[in-house]
Amino acid sequence: MAEVVIAFDDIGLGLPLQEALEAKGHRVVWDPGLATGPGRPSAGDGRAGAHSQAPDLVILSPSPDLGGVVAAWHAARPPPGLLVVGSGAGAAERAEACGVPFADSAQSPGELTESADRALALRYAGALGPGFARAALGLPDAGDGELSEAEAGRIIAGARELDLDIVRAALRRHAQDYVVATSLVATLREHRALEIPEVELTRLLDGTKTVQSVIRAGAIEPARAGRLLWALASVGGASLSPEPPDRGTPARRALAEARAHLRARRDRLDGSTYYDVLEVAPDADAGEVDAAVRALSLRYGPDALAPLDLGDLAHLAEPMWTQIGKARSVIADIASRGRYNDWVASRRDRLRTTWANNLDRKRAEAAFSRGQRALVEGDPFAAVSAMAKACREHPDHPDYEASLAWARHRAALARGDDGERSAAEERRIAADALRGRRPWPRGLVALGLLCVADGDSEAARFHLHEALRCDPNLPAARRILRRISQ
Repeated sequence: MAEVVIAFDDIGLGLPLQEALEAKGHRVVWDPGLATGPGRPSAGDGRAGAHSQAPDLVILSPSPDLGGVVAAWHAARPPPGLLVVGSGAGAAERAEACGVPFADSAQSPGELTESADRALALRYAGALGPGFARAALGLPDAGDGELSEAEAGRIIAGARELDLDIVRAALRRHAQDYVVATSLVATLREHRALEIPEVELTRLLDGTKTVQSVIRAGAIEPARAGRLLWALASVGGASLSPEPPDRGTPARRALAEARAHLRARRDRLDGSTYYDVLEVAPDADAGEVDAAVRALSLRYGPDALAPLDLGDLAHLAEPMWTQIGKARSVIADIASRGRYNDWVASRRDRLRTTWANNLDRKRAEAAFSRGQRALVEGDPFAAVSAMAKACREHPDHPDYEASLAWARHRAALARGDDGERSAAEERRIAADALRGRRPWPRGLVALGLLCVADGDSEAARFHLHEALRCDPNLPAARRILRRISQ
């Protein structure tokens, strides 16, 4: 018999649910006072007696502060199973966001009871942590103190026989999270808490692979891999995050940059034109179109993205590359480009575009060249003026926007402004200008310079190497790389 608390005050829904649960042998208590989390039970109101023990299941309504309520119940010892009962897509989404099973209140009492039974069966899958792990494995509660290495080892060992349904339910909402091993893994290895095949799997936990990918990698059998990840995440041997944990290694930086570009490109190109896809002007010649596609392939092509575990953004890669191919086929052919221009003209008021507009590219490039000369000659104020003119003549050009950011930083230094603040702010602006685009070598050099000014040589190396992959004839990039490598 399970102790079930109905923590809401909807009599019309609660009474038939209570009857159905009691018919299955559960003890049901109404206590709306526990709708905000565990606390002192109320005295009851005649519909059911007050409960005197920790509940096995708490049935909640989808309140606006559901996240806090769930967190409070998850901190209880032992943690109960949770079930949210409500109506509407918003209620279901709120429950899903909190990682709690949801049942539609329009279901029959019997169907709601089945949902309650599933929530009971998976009560220890509600979160990943020592409290849930101890409860799932039947280990004694060790209190609020730090988890000992010996207890972590017992959890690792016990997890090898844990019910797979609990493992699947606990990891399901983390399937697209990136997983990285913590220092505890080395300690567990020293104490021989990990078996040899499990040690091999931990070598994959470098922050560039999702939980789903690690389980599928084949280092060990999938069920065993899932159990081990559940245990490591529960004891703090593995950290899970929706984004790569940091950019502390070249591989993590490359992955984080790729995800940022994909996300920004998806948002930027919504409702735009093929000219914005390729980042070429309507009068671009065939050579410019081909060069644009080659540059785009370095960042968005299959060879660039296939080696990366893109997690929840993986679905963007193929359609994005297909879009680039369609844009090239239309713009590269003179006849189809003419028809496309007519289409753009007929829908200009409904399109988000910069590159399809009439741009004076020669005037913009001339102003940009003046700005570059001014920087070489040590006149950052003239450089800012010229670069700003280039941006006005050709809005949304990453080379011009990023180079203007560098010129503004140089001008800030000349005025005696706070150099650290200026470098950080202008670096952010330059990065935003380049994100989601094709790689623009001159803009990447400017961003690299701002990264150096911001004290981030590793980021500078990354951007400068990307610039050289796109255009090997960039002496400025090579000079900066030599300087920061000394």
